[in-house]
Amino acid sequence: MTTSRRRRTPSAAMGALADVKTVGDYRSELWQTADALRSSMDAAEYKHVVLGLIFLKYISGAFQEAYAKDEAGDYADGPGFCKSATLEETRRHGHVLTSSRYVGAEPQPEDDEPFHEKMTRLAALWREQQAEVARLDGAIEVNLKNLGFGAGR
Repeated sequence: MTTSRRRRTPSAAMGALADVKTVGDYRSELWQTADALRSSMDAAEYKHVVLGLIFLKYISGAFQEAYAKDEAGDYADGPGFCKSATLEETRRHGHVLTSSRYVGAEPQPEDDEPFHEKMTRLAALWREQQAEVARLDGAIEVNLKNLGFGAGR
């Protein structure tokens, strides 16, 4: 039994290259898929999907940035954000990789305001903000009534 091999002509090879997808093609396809999902999904559900994707994009970017710094030898631990833990440190924590065990907290600027004075100031600010909330809620209620959507509807 003989098998024949078909040689590709240059035009056939170019045709095969035309089938290769570009990043733009993938973006377009992903957008169309996301759009299709959005139309069949309640907006309240869709926001969870979108917020999850935004979070993943943020984490991915932060990881890539830290990885690039590490590769370049410019990596430094970021208090409250990241830490390159040693194997001994992970052993001390029972090999639990919860980041809060390692990264600590970001240093806060010194606050010379006495506690009682600060709490008095913050409580007054909170009361001002609550008064503004009540004023805005009243304005919204008036606008809803004017549009025919009062509380009695």
